[in-house]
Amino acid sequence: MTRTEIRWVLLPFEVVLAFVVVGIVSALIAESLYLWYEPFAGFFAAFAVVSASYLGAPRWKLPVALASFILGGAAAYQLLKDTFYPENYTSPYEPTLMPFWVTLGGGVFALVVVSIHALAKRRSPSNTSLERTREG
Repeated sequence: MTRTEIRWVLLPFEVVLAFVVVGIVSALIAESLYLWYEPFAGFFAAFAVVSASYLGAPRWKLPVALASFILGGAAAYQLLKDTFYPENYTSPYEPTLMPFWVTLGGGVFALVVVSIHALAKRRSPSNTSLERTREG
C-alpha cells in the first residue's frame, strides 16, 4: 500500500476523531460557561470536521472538504432534528432547528477558511527552482 492510499484509508478515522474530541471538549466548555451546548458544540464540531478533512486529504482537498460538509450536514440533521429549546429560554421545550443551522454555519465558515487557504496556496510561488539547483 502506498503512502497516499494509507492517508485515504485513515482520513475517515481522522475526521470522526476530530468530530468526537472537538464535540466533547466544546460541549464541556459550553457547560462551564452556562451556554446551550448543542449549538456551541455543533458549530465547533462542524468546523473541525471540514478542517480535518481538508487537512488530511492527500489530493482533491476542496472537493473532499465539501463532501464532508454535505455528509456532515446530513448527519447533523439526523442528530439535531428533534432538538428543543432548554428550559431557561423564553419558549422552553419548543422544537427548534436552531442548533442545526448554527452547526451548518460552522461548516460553511470552515469551507470559507479552507477555500481562502487553497486560493492563497495556489497563488504562492512554488519552490521548484530551489529543488532544481539541489539536483544539479
